[in-house]
Amino acid sequence: MDISKLLKKLEKKLKNFVNKFLTKYLPEADIDNNSEPTVVPEPPSNETSSSTTTPEPTPTPTPTPSTTPTTSADEADFSKFDFFWGGFKGGSAKLDDKAIIKNLNVNVGGNKMTYSWAKLWGMEFTEAKALACLFIPDGNKWIGGKFDWISESRTSRDLTNIKKGYNGWNWNKFSSAKKFAFVIVSGDGKKRTNVIVCSK
Repeated sequence: MDISKLLKKLEKKLKNFVNKFLTKYLPEADIDNNSEPTVVPEPPSNETSSSTTTPEPTPTPTPTPSTTPTTSADEADFSKFDFFWGGFKGGSAKLDDKAIIKNLNVNVGGNKMTYSWAKLWGMEFTEAKALACLFIPDGNKWIGGKFDWISESRTSRDLTNIKKGYNGWNWNKFSSAKKFAFVIVSGDGKKRTNVIVCSK
């Protein structure tokens, strides 16, 4: 038997078989006896493939609080200041970094205290609109308070009011102290300079 005729016969039978199979199981298939069968692809499914996952959104990192310590111009802890004398309560005054003082000197024998400005507040130079407050150590706190009015132009004050017992001041206790603290508080009690300290 001629091999080429046998192959053509087998090829024809195979095509017939394939065409019958596709007609039965794939009715939408485009069948052409003279061409290879073409299968119409199925429309894509609306369902998401189980193998496809939507990536989770990347969370925004939470800022880490700075561990750099804040520095204060205070030379003593203002929260421990007790406005015990002087008739004025200034413990709630907030530090104003535009008002920085330095170089405290308290001379009890000379009846005088002095200081200087490192950064001016902006008060009127001709009017005393702020309160000069002195303190001395007392256990784990500082006691003291207002003893005079002051302005930026007045960088020294006498201690006469303290000596005379102004609004409860105790001169004996003040004059025997070994350390002093000074702060200037605004007339409305809302703002203050930094605290400066000196020893006798």
